[in-house]
Formats: sequence, C-alpha cells, structure tokens
Amino acid sequence: MSKFLVAALFGVACARLSGEGEQTRLQSRQCMYGIGETERCGAWRAEHANTSSTDDPRPIDAWIVGFVSGAGWSSGARPPLSVTPETILAAVDRECAQDPSAQVADAAAKAFLVRIVPK
Repeated sequence: MSKFLVAALFGVACARLSGEGEQTRLQSRQCMYGIGETERCGAWRAEHANTSSTDDPRPIDAWIVGFVSGAGWSSGARPPLSVTPETILAAVDRECAQDPSAQVADAAAKAFLVRIVPK
C-alpha cells in the first residue's frame, strides 16, 4: 500500500453533499475536521509549488484525498475509476487558483462536486 494511500486514510471529514445546486450543496455541510478547514488555498498552492513529486505526501494532501473519498462514500456519488490522488489534487489546485483566499476544505468540496463527479 502506498504511503499516500495510508496517509489518506487518516483524513477525517463528515459532510452532507445534497440539495439543489452547487452553492446549496457546499453550504449544507454538517461538520468538517482537520487541517483542510483552517488552511487557505493561497498558502496551500504556494507550499504545493515547492514540493517535489518524490517527497513524502504532506498531511494536507492526504486530508484532501481522504475528504474527497469520504464525500464520495457518504453521498453515494462514486468518482470514475480514472480518478487518482494526483487528479484529485489537480482538481483542488484548479479551484484554489480561482480563489486563493478560500479554505482548502471548500475548494475540495467544490472540486468534488464540479470537477470529479459533476451531475
């Protein structure tokens, strides 16, 4: 089992992704725990740019992958098999690029809803 997958298992989140429209689904989250709730996109992107692909995974990246996995599991929306930890992080990076002041957790939720398993 890869280090990244093992680290992702420690991502803890609970969210309810339901309702009509993207904004309603983002606002309907019940609770969320972990570093993704406190870190901002701009800081995450800056740190991500300085990380080599050969480095050990960062806790925030593992949290993001765990959050997206948990969101898929709890909502019943299964991401396509082509989705990997790398594609999840790339989707969150695209969301963060649009709003560097957003919380990483919100960017991960939006990436899940819009880019990973759009309706």
